[in-house]
Amino acid sequence: MQENAQLSVLQDRLRHDYVPLRPQRTCLDSLKGMLCENSSSRGLCQFDEHFLQALWNEQCFTCQPCTVSGQTVTVLSTGTWNQERGPDFRNAKIVLGRDLLCGDVEIHRHVRDWWHHGHGNDPLYSNVILHVVWDCGEEAQSTGLPPCLSLKDLVKEPWEHLSRALSADTYPYARKVPSGLCARQWVALDDDSLRDVLRIAGLARFHDKALDMEHRIIASGGDQSLYEALFRALGYKVNKEPFVQLARTVSLSRLRACMDSDHAMALLYGSGGLLPDPTRQPVCDEMRPLAHKLWNCWWRQGCSTQRLEWTRGSTRPLNYPERRLAAGVKLLERWEYRPVKAILGAAAGANHGKELLLRLRDTLTVQSAWCGFASFNKRLPRPMQLLGRHRIDDIIINVILPFLRGFASRRGDRALQTLADEAFVQAPKLQSNRQLKEIVHRILVPPSRGKAVVGHACEQQGLLGIYHDFCLCVDNACRLCPLADQEGVAKLSKRNRFTAHFKQD
Repeated sequence: MQENAQLSVLQDRLRHDYVPLRPQRTCLDSLKGMLCENSSSRGLCQFDEHFLQALWNEQCFTCQPCTVSGQTVTVLSTGTWNQERGPDFRNAKIVLGRDLLCGDVEIHRHVRDWWHHGHGNDPLYSNVILHVVWDCGEEAQSTGLPPCLSLKDLVKEPWEHLSRALSADTYPYARKVPSGLCARQWVALDDDSLRDVLRIAGLARFHDKALDMEHRIIASGGDQSLYEALFRALGYKVNKEPFVQLARTVSLSRLRACMDSDHAMALLYGSGGLLPDPTRQPVCDEMRPLAHKLWNCWWRQGCSTQRLEWTRGSTRPLNYPERRLAAGVKLLERWEYRPVKAILGAAAGANHGKELLLRLRDTLTVQSAWCGFASFNKRLPRPMQLLGRHRIDDIIINVILPFLRGFASRRGDRALQTLADEAFVQAPKLQSNRQLKEIVHRILVPPSRGKAVVGHACEQQGLLGIYHDFCLCVDNACRLCPLADQEGVAKLSKRNRFTAHFKQD
């Protein structure tokens, strides 16, 4: 009863204190920061340079990039995102045609911006090896310019989905994070008050993710949208796009149409280009029977292999795509290829948030012969779970709970919405990462205070939410931020008898 009252207070303060203080965000309003004010440009680029920089950094491309002169571009390293004077990305490495080039990359909306910004005579830009723009046009053929790459034809996903994903989930946490003026205001708050602020901001971020899930449910249906979101999470950062492309190519309806689980597994591995021919390629002795069985299922189906860019070089063997796909396959098989029914079934038996978390962990726990292997031809030193506890909790926080809330909102199920909120607020802290550490250094003084006020995943998400909702909206111009003065912070830090005694688990 007390926990329900505490959650109710957080929800009330979210509506009346946090949301009015930040820029209003609807499904389209959240994208305005990515768009230029002039929307009458008749097909010219309407995105700001930050969105184009994010596209370059993420390499969200669906085909082989080529310069306007026809040279292929293979990106070995996008470079380091530069927040100081000079080119947008430093020390990039690309293969242009057959030549290996090391240097800088400059991002612009239009080719002419190279001259408008005075880069032609600026020695800081003398080492630019690639000029990346939205649409090259005839100006790109001008002499004296670096090779020009157009992004317009490389991005196939609807810009609404892409910009929402980049802004909400990824950026610009990889950017340099200076100390913010808000840090001076947070110092005056006691730990309980600051913890409440982080919870409210975390709940706001959670609701944003749920709203995005609701949009995806409307667009693709519940099962398919959950399937794609799960596969994106299995891919981590380096392989999330190939996993999503695979989920869209091999839809859930196609998997259900397979005669058995072996054919479904073969369809996924074969379509993803992850299934070796055991008669021609090396395979571990223990995996050879499985490889033969899947290969026989695969070639009989007469399907084609997709050209997906899998990354292994910068990832641990535990995260190899073959192994992560094995986890996805086992989950789908366990759920009888109806993930919504499985997740709703777990939620139906939960009476409170903690029980929901336990039931979801059990639903996401899988065992397989893959536990001892990274790929068909690479053993692990010892067997490891396909999905460890930390990865399962991460999927619950970032995929399952937002989906549950979005699905409940779509159906008008208030009880399920509240259950998802309760589970989110009570979920344990996730593993930290460089992004969170940078934001802690920006917001908290001293940074070590984070150990006292960040005890749950909700507070971690709150740090990300404050940075996204305030820092980014003013492009780190702190003097324009409502949290840089006492009045703004005071609106978020009101205390009351419920939140003052919020129980720490």
